[in-house]
Amino acid sequence: MLQSIEKALGCSLQGAPMVGDTLGDLKAALRQGMRPHLVRSGKGERTLSTQDPVLQSIPVHVNLLALVRHLLAEENL
Repeated sequence: MLQSIEKALGCSLQGAPMVGDTLGDLKAALRQGMRPHLVRSGKGERTLSTQDPVLQSIPVHVNLLALVRHLLAEENL
């Protein structure tokens, strides 16, 4: 899906943030060279409970609003 988005938009998603609530989402973002962020809402708590090693390097946010605030703060650095 991410490769299809790149093709349709004619640009690379590398380095772009991506939000997800499952390991599949996060791993897909990593494979594409994106910056994954996990939200605890939805399936996020269940994903965290897996204690998968990939989660050690991924920022975790309470919900989408917290993620948006985080991303906006990054932009203001």
